[in-house]
Amino acid sequence: MARHVRSFWEQRVLEVEQGAPLETVARRHGVKPKTLQWWRYELRRTRRGAASLPALLPVVVRDRPEAHASAPVEISVGRSVVRVTVGTDVDYVAALIGAMGRQC
Repeated sequence: MARHVRSFWEQRVLEVEQGAPLETVARRHGVKPKTLQWWRYELRRTRRGAASLPALLPVVVRDRPEAHASAPVEISVGRSVVRVTVGTDVDYVAALIGAMGRQC
């Protein structure tokens, strides 16, 4: 049996998710129904995992805070907002945000 790339399986899974019977799609493309079912599970799992990862943004760290930087920085995690003032321990903020992310 030929090996297929991920995009092949994404298209087959899309057919099934749009209502085509799994066995029919598998037969039409010459693949085993169990293999197609596994890809369906795997693609759902990886989509779900990717969606739950936090988005990382670039940060610029300066030696001295500028005068206008005294306002707190707001960090949104889910429906919660954390306000951090200049000089707050970075490790503390990282631990706090990580704990909040696990709770959301």
